[in-house]
Amino acid sequence: MLSGLKCVFESASHRTMPHTPFIDFNFLFSEPDEAEAFINDCAPLDYQTELLNYDGEDSRWAWLVTVAAKLQPSSPAMTAAEVALRSLAQRHAGSYAGWA
Repeated sequence: MLSGLKCVFESASHRTMPHTPFIDFNFLFSEPDEAEAFINDCAPLDYQTELLNYDGEDSRWAWLVTVAAKLQPSSPAMTAAEVALRSLAQRHAGSYAGWA
């Protein structure tokens, strides 16, 4: 079985639109209530979120939250979104796991 993170990376390439790709930001959490609190904090940003079980090699993490946003890769807007999301995740003991 593929890890949740690998599945997210593979599925990200199928969710693109011309000139406006979805960027998937991935965050790991130990507890479901931490992940859900992070998702609630993301709600005002109007991004799509998905909560998945994480079955990766690092046993510290049990939950993967993917935040999908219509942003251009490596743009100033993407950088600003990444910084904001990292800050929100840190409030809930989350760890940034990269983007796809």
